Amino acid sequence: MSETIYFEYCGKKSSDFYLKLHNELAFTKPERDISFVEVPGIDGDVAIDNKRLKSVEFSFPVSLAMPSDKDLFLESSNLNSWLDADLDKYEGWGDLLLSYDPGFIYKAIHYSEYDIEHIMHTFGKSVIKFKMKPYKYVESGQLLSEVTNGQTLKNSWNLVAKPYIKITGSGDVKLSIAGQSLSLHSVDSYIEVDTLYQSVTKANKNEFEKLQTFPLPVLNKGNNSIKVVSGNVTKIEIKPRWCNKL
Repeated sequence: MSETIYFEYCGKKSSDFYLKLHNELAFTKPERDISFVEVPGIDGDVAIDNKRLKSVEFSFPVSLAMPSDKDLFLESSNLNSWLDADLDKYEGWGDLLLSYDPGFIYKAIHYSEYDIEHIMHTFGKSVIKFKMKPYKYVESGQLLSEVTNGQTLKNSWNLVAKPYIKITGSGDVKLSIAGQSLSLHSVDSYIEVDTLYQSVTKANKNEFEKLQTFPLPVLNKGNNSIKVVSGNVTKIEIKPRWCNKL
């Protein structure tokens, strides 16, 4: 890999902190969450599939390559502050972008059992570790776009997508999302449905009690037709959140 590669975390690039990334980049393959239970009278374990993928670890071996007029202690401190950023505004997971994998957004949290600031100040190099979600989002799929009645959205990626849906309208409404029913009652101007976070809200106020159907709809691999079945719906906006397994 080129020495000019970088990563971007929570809106800032590693190169902003004079970090040089080395070639030994590696992350583990996402592991299925399976519980193995020993049951008397049954040979071998009983496998219970928990229907999820575990998080993965990703390590960046780095060294400082900063101009001679920069202070090592100060730059190490700035690096530490960046990596330990408050993630509340990112819903717990920061956006991680890799220069050699354009068009994708990883969800990550920096963690380390060591003091990065101290190691960098002492040795000028370290390994920066992230815990990552087991998939990466397609950058274009993070955009909120208006969808017309009867339009088809194509999921060309290898995972089922969990969309954010904003419905503008009033009263009782019913939609069909890829053949899945989404019914809501007493909609007042608009309502927001988020399958990823299992929420139904309006301006951050919980309105889950207006939901008449469950589970919340997903966008399956292949074609997904979006239709208004009934009710006064004037606009549908969807952020599909297309994603690929790592």
